Amino acid sequence: MIIVTGGGGFVGSHIVERLAHRGEEVLAVDLHEPAQPVKSLWGPYGRRIQFEQVDITDKESLTALFSRNPAKAVVHAATITPTAEREREEPERILHIGVVGSSLVVNTAARHGVKRFIYLSSASIYEPITDPHCVLGEMERLQQTGLYPLTKVAGEWITRYLSETSGMEAASVRVAACYGPLERNTGSRTSMSQVWKAVHRAKDRKPLLVGSPDYILDFTYVKDIAEGIVELLLTPNMKHDVYNISGGSGYSLMELAEAVAGTIPGTEIRVTEERSDAVLFAKDGSRAGRLDITRLTTDTRFVPVYNLNSGLADYMKWLETHKF
Repeated sequence: MIIVTGGGGFVGSHIVERLAHRGEEVLAVDLHEPAQPVKSLWGPYGRRIQFEQVDITDKESLTALFSRNPAKAVVHAATITPTAEREREEPERILHIGVVGSSLVVNTAARHGVKRFIYLSSASIYEPITDPHCVLGEMERLQQTGLYPLTKVAGEWITRYLSETSGMEAASVRVAACYGPLERNTGSRTSMSQVWKAVHRAKDRKPLLVGSPDYILDFTYVKDIAEGIVELLLTPNMKHDVYNISGGSGYSLMELAEAVAGTIPGTEIRVTEERSDAVLFAKDGSRAGRLDITRLTTDTRFVPVYNLNSGLADYMKWLETHKF
């Protein structure tokens, strides 16, 4: 049995699917019942995937969950991915889930004999570098500001400390700019990716407004992210306690707009100096460039499958028959 917290969310639901595809018995844990498109993704695997509705900040419920379901491994993907506005409005809630919740999950897993633990961190924790072509290795400096990045830094330290004191093997995975099927406002995830924004504007026949044409990020398809995490979870050769994960390539916001326009014919692109939620632009304090994934590709069999164009094509095919 492998437990995936946040298993009904955007990235978590794909991790659950990939584990079941490998023949693993998976327990998806989430605060909310899985939405219909998530059930559609899981459908082919029948009872190989189970679901339990649990609040990870409720210690008694979490302990009971692990007691009922002896697990050999855990992927901790539960989090709040907030907008800047939500960070200002709900700092206590974000910290409670990201820090207290993570501490409870790691500690409970260790006390119940879990052998391997993967914590989903974020590439947003890297300190911004002005060079858009930079390649960020795991030893780069980390953010000192921003509530969401701070919860991820804390989650990494908690995972490292509690695994070392318990003997449980653990690693944190810093996820790149992820996009794809099942990305939506879940209540926990309220900050959408640049790709989501571009795709949905194009689908609504609105022009793509590009405010930072040369800004580069490693937009990575969620299927590659999930596959890489599963490879790391199952590999016998996990040598590090922190790994980057991405598709390995960087794309400018103009390249993103052009790729979306090539996937959705008739899409107009405009360069603008406007700064709003409708515009693709580099926000202050955000990292640029791409992640170095040498550690991951050396220690596992992971090889990214999707580039930006093939990822967008697969994403649009999914959206033809699913709400999100």
